[in-house]
Amino acid sequence: FPGVDSILGSGAIDKILETIQKLEEDSDTRLVQSAHRRSFLEQGDTPRFLATPPHYAYLKIAEGCKKRCAFCIIPQIKGRLQSKPIPQLVEEMQGILEHGASEVILIAQDLGDYGKDFKASSPANLEQLLRALLDSTEDRNLWLRL
Repeated sequence: FPGVDSILGSGAIDKILETIQKLEEDSDTRLVQSAHRRSFLEQGDTPRFLATPPHYAYLKIAEGCKKRCAFCIIPQIKGRLQSKPIPQLVEEMQGILEHGASEVILIAQDLGDYGKDFKASSPANLEQLLRALLDSTEDRNLWLRL
């Protein structure tokens, strides 16, 4: 595409700065990063900066979808359902609360399917997640939105 310097997959957030630096070094280079599925918050290893007003923040609890609806392209774009483990989500929520948020909005392509991809040896569901998140804080003014 004329005028396009680089193409990055939606999971290549950690490659943006590196790509810009490479383009500045050699303006004739055109870079394409392979589209890998990794969400930039999937592992919780990328520092979190709130892009919302300080009183609320979004917490992604799962990525993808296990359903194959004829009208929906989400499974092809995002892949199969992958829920984040409860301990990871508790840790991420603590980081959000440290930024001053008093409202945490849980997001996923299908919140109701949270945990249905976990093995029988470590089951979890949305109710267990909500209890763990609420038990992890003493702030009784915290709002959890679904």
